[in-house]
Amino acid sequence: MLAPANAKELVAIVRDAASSARPIAVRGAGGWPLALDRVRADATMVSTRALRGILEYVPGDLTLTARAGTTLAEIDDATKIGRAHV
Repeated sequence: MLAPANAKELVAIVRDAASSARPIAVRGAGGWPLALDRVRADATMVSTRALRGILEYVPGDLTLTARAGTTLAEIDDATKIGRAHV
């Protein structure tokens, strides 16, 4: 499994896979394992676990921007009424 430490490394992995026509399967924080049930056997697993965090949250606009490895629990915590937000 490949585990890029930042977005630049992830871009390099995706570009390499695309240029060689190799399939990849992106795995976020691993909280939804059933999502990988239909992944091709020859796909390279790519973990986005290190790419976490909420970049922006605008409650009045009902918009949130998060990195690929951000868990639903983190999003839930950030969007609870009365909590400090990004």
